[in-house]
Amino acid sequence: MRPTLRLLAGLAIMLAIAASTRAQFIWIGQGATGSVSDPYNWIGHAAPPNDGSASLYFTKSLHDQAQLPSSFALDTILVGGGVDFTLDAASPTTLTIGSGIASIDTNGNFLRFGPNLTVNFAGTVLFDTKGGTTLFAGHITGGATLDLIQSDATSNGTFIFNNTGSGNSYSGATYLGDGVGSVGVAFWNSAPFGSSSVYSQVPNGGSVTLIAHGAQTLTNSFSYMFLNPGAGQVTFRSWDAPLVFSGQNTLNSSGTFGSPILTNALPAPNGAGSIPIPGNFQRNPIVFQGAGITQSVAGLALTFNGPGFFVLTGSNSYSGGTVVNGHVVFGSNASIPASGALTINGAGYVGLADNTSGQFAAFLSGHVPTGTSGAAGFDTLPGSPIATFSDAINLTGYVNLRLGSATKAIITGNITLDGTATTYKFGNGGGTLQVQSPLGGTQGLSLTSGNGNVPLTLYLQGYNTYSGTTNVGNGFLIFDGANAFSVLAPTNSLVAGGAATNVGASYIGYTSASGFTPAAFVGNFNKASTWGILGFDTGTTISSLDLTGFNDGVFIGTTTAATIDASTLIGTTVANGSNAANTLRFTASQSGTLTVTGAIADGANPTAVMIGTPAAAGSYSSGTVVLGSASTYSGGTIVNAAGVASPTLAFGNNLALGTGTLTFTSGVGGLAGLKATAGGLTLANPIVLNNTAPGTGAGPQLYLTGTNSFTLSGNITGDASTNPTPF
Repeated sequence: MRPTLRLLAGLAIMLAIAASTRAQFIWIGQGATGSVSDPYNWIGHAAPPNDGSASLYFTKSLHDQAQLPSSFALDTILVGGGVDFTLDAASPTTLTIGSGIASIDTNGNFLRFGPNLTVNFAGTVLFDTKGGTTLFAGHITGGATLDLIQSDATSNGTFIFNNTGSGNSYSGATYLGDGVGSVGVAFWNSAPFGSSSVYSQVPNGGSVTLIAHGAQTLTNSFSYMFLNPGAGQVTFRSWDAPLVFSGQNTLNSSGTFGSPILTNALPAPNGAGSIPIPGNFQRNPIVFQGAGITQSVAGLALTFNGPGFFVLTGSNSYSGGTVVNGHVVFGSNASIPASGALTINGAGYVGLADNTSGQFAAFLSGHVPTGTSGAAGFDTLPGSPIATFSDAINLTGYVNLRLGSATKAIITGNITLDGTATTYKFGNGGGTLQVQSPLGGTQGLSLTSGNGNVPLTLYLQGYNTYSGTTNVGNGFLIFDGANAFSVLAPTNSLVAGGAATNVGASYIGYTSASGFTPAAFVGNFNKASTWGILGFDTGTTISSLDLTGFNDGVFIGTTTAATIDASTLIGTTVANGSNAANTLRFTASQSGTLTVTGAIADGANPTAVMIGTPAAAGSYSSGTVVLGSASTYSGGTIVNAAGVASPTLAFGNNLALGTGTLTFTSGVGGLAGLKATAGGLTLANPIVLNNTAPGTGAGPQLYLTGTNSFTLSGNITGDASTNPTPF
């Protein structure tokens, strides 16, 4: 295991003593070039020797990049004075650092090792960011032990390995964190930590974070120590694809694994735009294979937090129990630890990715507590064809359990509810569940997702005869079949729930396979209780849509593709104090596209248009809304960049946004996109960036996207200040 805090303190003292005996060279960058060999770049006009003995100090200077000659060697590096500094070379070069115990201290600054540098660490190297960032664009070799720490408890230290290809090849161990401050490591390859073991020490109340770009499989052995098992976690993220751990993962104390979802825009590799782009709502699994998760002593427990999700297919043998507040998928019943209780809390989800006959029944009876208020469900392993579960599903004894999915799955077997149950309950997981099972009886149907960031998408595709109401509190419900909407459903039985202060956070829609007409569809809603999204997943043009009787706050949307003729749209008529009247509200979800045609004009009062729901959670606005026609409305256009949802507004005409102001609004650092559907368009509307939580540094981020050029000729004002970090 890693050095203790006392040993690390001793190591720091040794480094301080050693530093006092080294020759220190202070960079002033006044030479004609940025060469390390140029004496005029150093105080005293003495260049450091190329023998591995020098301690280099970089601060603000004329040159913020030092060019190294071939095969340069030094001992320690210190960065100070609020500088972002780069070490690089004109051609491939080896930089050797330290022959014994060396240190690199970025002191809250940014230090970059350029792509032409192969960094050879010859001994033990202590990296301390103190809230700064160290980036390696090249490769790391040598037999060194790397200690990546953050000695400032009030900030986060960041290490980035954005070299692609085979990754790093150093053979020493890697230690993450010193138990003081949070440490994060981002990597672009499957060998960021070389070939040896990785040891994480999680600070009390802080985190050690691992975040991947691309499809990466790490073969290293990982060990985890939590200084306070109830406060602090190891955080895993993957931007683009599953992140796989195929080596052994060992708990040295009980602890917490978390998998958040990225909400802020961050620089992409090599300056290629930002990540994520608007509309990109990805939850890539964190997969533990092979030896799975083990323990160093008996009785250790593991807690999983969301809203991302974990897939455990290995031989997991920790024995103190599993607590699920987020989302976990087990590849089979054999992957569930044989000892220790499985606890699924209200926002939690546990799924099974084995559709072999009898396995789901064994999963319920053997592992899922009857009293849980969370969810259990059906899943497909990454890279596999969508799984179909055909066994009967007996929920006798389960009154509050919901059925869901974290990935994608189909169920066809009959569902038997507990005799006291009044509702078919679905929710949680954040994936897509296709229900081809027939749903009958006097029960109703509910869809509620406990974790707001990841609503379940539920397709009803079977022959349904249930006679109760259908209520969606948080999630996507889509009727997708000729008999999917029950023939026995009572009048006004659809409720896309919410409240006057919680609009656009539920979705009920239909596909062309359901046989609905637009008028029949909206006529089945309980309009007084509906605050969500009316969904059209038809791919056709919808005209003469009448929303009379619905509340201000109701949205028109799609998860796939639909076209709405706004010139024939009759808006909502039930005013409330929380949502502006005379507003047409459009959104697109799950990367869908809603195209709005026809001129939008003022009525008795100025008409406004709202794009994207204000709900900070969920993917209710992670698509594109196209305003394609010349319009004259004067009430302005609001784009809600509310958080995880990242809406994109596309315009197809110079006058598509009428005559009012275009406002991008957010209080949580949300991202929104703007693009043109044709080249050469000019948008003259004034643009305002509205931070609804001033002083928090969490205003909207505007992303200009698409392949067509366009001009913004109006004034741009407001506050969009943000301070995003990769972790």
